[in-house]
Amino acid sequence: CDDYFNAFAANVTCRQLGYMGALDYMKKSTRFNASASSFYLDNVKCNGNEKRLVDCSHKPWKSHNCGRRDVVDVRCNTGRVRLVGGATPMEGIAEAYYNGTFGLVCDDSFNRHSAKVVCRELGFAGYKDFKQRSKRFNSSTTNFVLDNVQCFGNESRLEDCHHNPWGHDDCGLSEVVDVRCYGGTTRLVGGATSLEGIVEVYHNGRFGLVCADYFNEKAAKVTCRELGFDQGVRDFMKRSNRFHSSSTSFFLDNVKCKGNESRLEDCPHNPWEHHN
Repeated sequence: CDDYFNAFAANVTCRQLGYMGALDYMKKSTRFNASASSFYLDNVKCNGNEKRLVDCSHKPWKSHNCGRRDVVDVRCNTGRVRLVGGATPMEGIAEAYYNGTFGLVCDDSFNRHSAKVVCRELGFAGYKDFKQRSKRFNSSTTNFVLDNVQCFGNESRLEDCHHNPWGHDDCGLSEVVDVRCYGGTTRLVGGATSLEGIVEVYHNGRFGLVCADYFNEKAAKVTCRELGFDQGVRDFMKRSNRFHSSSTSFFLDNVKCKGNESRLEDCPHNPWEHHN
């Protein structure tokens, strides 16, 4: 049941299934159909670090007050990077998937651009910090799979950055790198790269559109800053037909930014989902 289900529960669900985490989730879902009609779990409350959904707090099995509309769906991130050992999925030792298993990313040449790409691939807005020769977190693996990772910062995936051939490294266990990300509430979709696209914002478990009313260059700058792009705005287009989004719901309208905000949602705007 979708009661109390949130982003932490969505991440636990995806990690239990072997994925990196959740891209998004929708309460009272209409995106998919289920053949089951019985509810087994209700009031699921996760901290985000559980290994299985059943490890989260919940009502006794099959005890619920849910109707057929109260289902929840989750879409998982199928990427090849993860952060392990942290208190939340937003921080930890960087690992990459290769040849059927996860291995460590060496800190040689790893920099802020690489950290940005890691957080972007995981669906977060940007990186808070990173640490070479990390001792903040622990990983259970001892094998390195990526070394000399050199990113420009605009790559969609860490493996798209220049690096040594997979599994070729000269690293010791002290040369691990950790990354701490901050949460993603804004994204660009439909573009050829992660640097461009329709602006969407995250609210109440899913992404929705931003209306063009009052949106200007200052709002565009805030959007790019939130996504970790330091160089600012190349351009923006209202009533855009350059890209496409699968979403049809507007979440933000009359966004009026001063230009110094850290996040688009920090700018003055109509109440969420109130628009014309």
